[in-house]
Amino acid sequence: MESQVPTFDEIRAILKDIAASQQAAQQEYDRRQQKYQQEADRRQQEYDRQQQEYRQAAELRQQEYDRQQQELNNQMQENARQIKEMKESINGISKSNGMIAEEFFFNAIDKGGKNFFGEQFDDCLSFVRRRNKEQGLMREHDVILFNCNSVALIEIKYRARKEDIQKMKDKLPDFRALYPARKEHRTYLGLAAMAFDKGVEEEAEKKGIALFKEIGDTIVTNDKHVKVF
Repeated sequence: MESQVPTFDEIRAILKDIAASQQAAQQEYDRRQQKYQQEADRRQQEYDRQQQEYRQAAELRQQEYDRQQQELNNQMQENARQIKEMKESINGISKSNGMIAEEFFFNAIDKGGKNFFGEQFDDCLSFVRRRNKEQGLMREHDVILFNCNSVALIEIKYRARKEDIQKMKDKLPDFRALYPARKEHRTYLGLAAMAFDKGVEEEAEKKGIALFKEIGDTIVTNDKHVKVF
């Protein structure tokens, strides 16, 4: 049986159907690509929106952090200023109290006829400072009483503490080095104060240091236990 050869019209019809099928396939492909691109664009826009919100939130958090840090720094500076003022005020009060105590006891000792430790002293010096650059020494003494044979060193405090007793004894070698003419003299130590911490008076008596206390407008001296250093 012989096969039939398609006619020209049949071939043209077949090609037309193929072209129509390809066009439909291309349209479906383009539709799907457009839908895919739209979905990709939507997702990109959503991602960009979320990123923008994240950056804005991060900027707000940073701004809030910077604000809190600035407030903290300002508060720390204010606290430091107040502490400095308080220290200056306390130091001023302490200095003022110290000056009051020094003036009171020096005047009382000077007016007391310089009769202490069972001796008559000829001179009374206040707030003496001496330095020896060669020896690298410098000492201050609140009150120095002296005569031909004896010296009395009196420290004045507004409030006396136990460590003041040892400090007085520690000054003795330097005093004798700074005043070589008096290093063989009998030396007495005295502690004068408006107030005494607990145990200071007992410790001073034990160490042989005289005590000068304020009673009204005068001073009371406790030097019965005093010893020569």
